This record gives sequence, structure tokens and C-alpha cells, in this order.
Amino acid sequence: MFYNFLIWVVMHIVRKPKIIGIENLDRRRGAVYVSNHLGYYAPIKIMLFSGLDLYPWVIEEVTDNRLCADYLRQDFIEPTLKIKGILARMLSLILAPICVGLMKYVSAIAVYHGNIKIRETFRESIKYLSKGKSVLIFPEEANINDKYNLGNFQSGFLKIGSDYYKDYGDNITFYPVFVNKGKNEITFGEGILFDGEKTFKLERERVIRLLKDKILMLSRSNTLN
Repeated sequence: MFYNFLIWVVMHIVRKPKIIGIENLDRRRGAVYVSNHLGYYAPIKIMLFSGLDLYPWVIEEVTDNRLCADYLRQDFIEPTLKIKGILARMLSLILAPICVGLMKYVSAIAVYHGNIKIRETFRESIKYLSKGKSVLIFPEEANINDKYNLGNFQSGFLKIGSDYYKDYGDNITFYPVFVNKGKNEITFGEGILFDGEKTFKLERERVIRLLKDKILMLSRSNTLN
């Protein structure tokens, strides 16, 4: 009840964005949605207003009570809220259990960077996809808080396509998504079908290039319109 109420409050505080390109999506099947980041802006807008049943990839720290307070202080409270010292530490300790609980509430998938536990990230993602659910990923290496520019994309997440094909003999679609902060819009582009029969290295290079190109194209289209 608490998280239902919290989300209801946020949805009435945050301005609803315009949704563009929903006709590009095949919502009958699970898919992977790949978006620009914009700090906390894009995840909040997509999760609250896209109308899609999404399971987001999130950094491990926000799913672990032992790690969350320090992460929130260093990544959000000090740089974004401009609060320092003991007040920042106290606020992080208050917010940490709420944050971890919220991640459980939305069934977020923990991402274990540089850790053998990353296998769990892929297993969890494929489990949801096999049930027709969809996964949401923000693959920018740098968290670019800019209206139109993108950071370099990590490509390791595309192993989902390879693993899913090995397990189920079927190919997953990756959809490019662009969140426009200035115009308060979410745009979905046409999907890119991962070809599990091709060599993973070559297919990973092809799909990551197309995803970034399409997201950049969506950003330029939004800028011109």
C-alpha cells in the first residue's frame, strides 16, 4: 500500500510526457527496451508513463541495504540535491530502505558489474522474457544528463539475445527509446531483431550500432519537430 501510494503521489507531481511511436511496438511479445538515461529522469518517466510492463536493469547497490545508503549519498544526494556532510548521511540512511523496497516492488533486475553474479542478471532477464515480459536497459557508459547527447553504449547486455536464442530457439527484439527532457516526450523507434544464428561478436556490433544510430535519429527528429 505504501508503494502504491508513493507512485500515485509521484505520478500526480511529475508532468505526464507525450508518448510517440507506440505503433512501432509488438506488445504481444517480450522485448528489450534500450533508452538514453538522463540521470533519474528517463527511468522515472518511462516506468511511470509508458504504459508498458517493464522490468528495469538497475545497479546492484540500489537493491542492497548494505550498499544503498552510500550509493545514494554519492550519486544523488550530494551531486543533485547539493546536500553535504552529516545531513547527507542522515538523509541517505532514511532513503536507502525506501529505495531498496521500491526496487523490489517494481521487480527490478540487479546488475552486478565486474562480478560473476552478472550471470544472475541474465538469467533473471531471460526468465521474464520467456513469460512475455519486457526488460528496460540504460546502457550509456557515462550517465549523460543532457537533452540530446548520448554517452558511449555498453554492449554486454546484448548477450540476452544470444542466451535467449540458445534456450528457446527464438529471437528477441530490441527497441530504441529516446526520452526528450526539454520537450517532455518519450519516443519509441522500430525494433531491431537479434539474429541468434549469427556469430555473437558480429551480431553484437551490428545491433549496438543500429540501436545507437536509431536513438540518435530519434533525438534529432525530436529536436527538429
